[in-house]
Amino acid sequence: MKKIEKIAEPILEQVERWLKDADHKLKLVIGIEGYSAVGKTTLHEYLRQQLPDLLQVRLDDYLAKRAVRDAIRSEANWQLDWKKSGWYQYEEFERVINAYRRSDAKFTSQIYNRDTDDYDRTVEYDLSKPAMLLEGSLLFRSPAGPEIDRLIYLDGSWDEADRRRLKRHIAVRGDNYQTRERSRIFERNFRILYEKYLKKYDVRARTDLTIHVD
Repeated sequence: MKKIEKIAEPILEQVERWLKDADHKLKLVIGIEGYSAVGKTTLHEYLRQQLPDLLQVRLDDYLAKRAVRDAIRSEANWQLDWKKSGWYQYEEFERVINAYRRSDAKFTSQIYNRDTDDYDRTVEYDLSKPAMLLEGSLLFRSPAGPEIDRLIYLDGSWDEADRRRLKRHIAVRGDNYQTRERSRIFERNFRILYEKYLKKYDVRARTDLTIHVD
């Protein structure tokens, strides 16, 4: 059995049980939360293939443009007030979730394109699906929202995740001082940010299923 299959197996079993739960006969919103580069996107893509009847939405599709994120990185204490920093377009992300709660129609949204650094990709979500699967770090921006019915937390080594992220960045930007320094600064700040986030929103305590990925 491949590693991704081993990680996904208990999730697939649990999602099936949740969908059969009498309390969620209408619609179910499931979140996959975890540290940056811990493996959420790889898992999300695998689940997309295994669970075609689920509506899947990624928080990273609602990233702010590069200039906004670069400006945020330049601020020494950006990690202290991340939800006001504008790193994500939470309003649009939550608009998709709210539309799913209210309707079974098709819903069109403009999502971020890393290649063009613009919101020039159009996606049509099928809101008639029995469940929505959200994926991202920092899914919550307030104690009450977005409203997630079931939460899956990917628990893995942050050191290993940082190494994976650096490897990806080097593959795209080259192995040079700027790439490594930019990655180092991000790691330092994101760790502070994510530790505060986990405590503030009590993420581990509100988790319905914890998956160990290392």
